[in-house]
Amino acid sequence: MYFIRNALYGYIVETEHLKPPQKQRRSTHTYVAPSHNSISPYQLWIIYNRTGTDTSYTIQNFATGVVLDIYCSHSEDGTQVIGYAAFGTPNQAWALYGSRQSSSYVSRASIAELFDNVQPN
Repeated sequence: MYFIRNALYGYIVETEHLKPPQKQRRSTHTYVAPSHNSISPYQLWIIYNRTGTDTSYTIQNFATGVVLDIYCSHSEDGTQVIGYAAFGTPNQAWALYGSRQSSSYVSRASIAELFDNVQPN
């Protein structure tokens, strides 16, 4: 379980508080939100290694089940990142890189640590 925080401003990646119906292919607004003392389930992400790869991952939101997706597979600068149903397509594949020269990070914590041992509904 992870939350993704911007190093410069401390904003956390979050999805809108809406779980799209299973049969609809509706995108979910994904955005950055201020970091508070508590973490919302909409700010928690599960990172799965994609089958057959060592460096490609799917990033799924804990609360809604949507995955991070590049809108319509566009490759232009500034293309929106959205939440969408998981289809395993290349626009839903992500690589994670780190740098010791930056304070950017992806934090890993257990549910118990994030919610003070209170599980979200």
